[in-house]
Amino acid sequence: MRVLVFTFVLFILLVGFGFYTVVYLSETSSEMVDLLDKIDRAVNKGNWTVAEGYLKALDESWNKNKAYWSILINHDEIDNIELSINHIREYIGVKNTPESRAEIAGLRLFLEHIPENERLSLENIL
Repeated sequence: MRVLVFTFVLFILLVGFGFYTVVYLSETSSEMVDLLDKIDRAVNKGNWTVAEGYLKALDESWNKNKAYWSILINHDEIDNIELSINHIREYIGVKNTPESRAEIAGLRLFLEHIPENERLSLENIL
């Protein structure tokens, strides 16, 4: 009987941790996507100083979350996000609007894809 109770409690803890993980990834990626939207609007208007300020905020947010994300998701995705942030930084530095906007769109896709990929669904299981 104790083994059954222990197994049930362990199962509930694992499922709870799984849901917490998805919520955490969704919230933090949503925050970063909001910053990306602000960067995109600033780049579109040619307001490079504002874009650099939002990029700095995005970089700080990423550095704060990266340690936890690296525990939860594939390291290739971490590398893709870091590479994309570096590309955006360089494109904004040289004031290249088309390349900046394209890289922002790619990073947005990465950030929105990760919580969907970690969510418990039949598609992710199969």
